[in-house]
Formats: sequence, C-alpha cells, structure tokens
Amino acid sequence: MQNMVLQVMQNDSLARQLLRDYNYNRGLVAEKYLDEDLLTLDQGSGVREDKMAEVIGKFFDAITSFFHSVPPVVWVILGVFLLSLVIYGMLRMGVFSFYKKQTEPSFEPEDDIYEIDYDREMAAAIAEGNWPAVVRLVYLSTLRRLDESGAVVWRIYKTPSQFAAEVGDTAFTQMTHHFLRVRYGGFPASKELCDEMTLLSSQVQKGGSR
Repeated sequence: MQNMVLQVMQNDSLARQLLRDYNYNRGLVAEKYLDEDLLTLDQGSGVREDKMAEVIGKFFDAITSFFHSVPPVVWVILGVFLLSLVIYGMLRMGVFSFYKKQTEPSFEPEDDIYEIDYDREMAAAIAEGNWPAVVRLVYLSTLRRLDESGAVVWRIYKTPSQFAAEVGDTAFTQMTHHFLRVRYGGFPASKELCDEMTLLSSQVQKGGSR
C-alpha cells in the first residue's frame, strides 16, 4: 500500500514537472513566433515607407522635368497674362481710383458768392480763430468783386484755376494758390496768412499787377 502511495506521489510529481516543462516550452515557441511576426511587421512598414518616398520623389522629379521642359518665352507670356489679370481686378475694385481721390483734390463747387453774408461770417470766424474759414471768405469776397467789375464771369461750376486764368493777375493768382492749399490741400492757416490774403485782395481791387 505504501509502495502504491509513493508511486502515485511520484507520478503526480512527474506529471507536474512535465506540465511545467510543457508550459515553458510552449512559452518559448510563442515568444519565437511573436518575435518573428514583429520583425515581419517592421520590415513591411519599412517597405511601405520606402515605396511612399519613392512615389513622392518621382512626383517631384516629374514636376521639375516639366518646368525645365517649358521654354522661357512661355513663362514670360504666362507672367504677363497673370499680371494683366491682377491689374484688371484692381481696376474693377477701384483701387487706383481710390488712390487718385486721395492724391488729387476734387474742386467741389463753393457756395453762391452772392448768398454769403461776408461781414457776419467773417466776424464770427475771426472771433473763433477759424483761420481756414477767413481765408475762404476773403477769397470768395474778392471773387465777387471781380465778377461785379466784369473781370471774371462767375459760374458756380468753374474752378479757382479757371478764375485765376481769366483775371491774369499775379496778386489774384497768389490768392488762389493760398486758397487751394488751405481749402483742398489740407495746409494749415494762420492769422499771418489771413493778413496776407487781405493785402492781396486790396491789391486785386486796385488793379493788381499783370
């Protein structure tokens, strides 16, 4: 009986040893195939990346060959065409007209020179120190006297330069120059400039210098 128990115990120990050996060997086999699979995957990934790089390289080579094959005159014609399109688009958007408006003053018609109360507006402008308004009033009042004397034919749509050409007087031309600079050129006015405008106006009324 004791011999049977020892045999069973020995057999049981042997069975456990065989089982451990089996599991260990199975683990080694699994690790081996797992390593081989990972290696295969890595190699496959590298092949795909190489093929991708090759395709991209061929694509850029084709583009480079195309640009080199086109004659220079074709690029010149294409550049002129594209530049023409850009300029045309800018013209349609009014870009150039915008800059023209900013750099070239538009001479808007002044008020009717016969509807201005010069004494009242002049007194108010001097009291406020509004020298640009004084320059304008001195110029327009002088223009009214010139029209009354027949030296010019006043029309509301005429420009200051047209009136100066009609008069042909140096003093009035200088007055017109100051008026345009202040009224349309954005130049500052001062009391000294207003005094000069008044002096020039008196010269114009006395006949001026031609």
